[in-house]
Amino acid sequence: MRNQRGQFRIAVERQGVVTLGTKTALCNVRNLTEEGLLIETDLQIAAGDTIRIECQLDEHSHIQCALLVASAVPPLFGGPITQISPEHQQQLTNFMNRLITANLVGL
Repeated sequence: MRNQRGQFRIAVERQGVVTLGTKTALCNVRNLTEEGLLIETDLQIAAGDTIRIECQLDEHSHIQCALLVASAVPPLFGGPITQISPEHQQQLTNFMNRLITANLVGL
């Protein structure tokens, strides 16, 4: 049986930069959890690759992290975050909490 995702994804549309080895390209972060990301990019990436992502989520939150690509269906690539500083993890958590709160207020 496959490993199932333990968290809900939050859809976003944020531009960032993806790096694989010495190659760098623009990417769009399409959705995220506190533990993983889905990005869209033209960079040639394969399942099993470890990529670096840098993204400004909003005026308060900027993250840099490493992602182990588990799903590669070009141009979409996703997987778990394998490396992120405690500060950037907190910024990601705070960003997601702000989005959830804003959506709940609108109900």
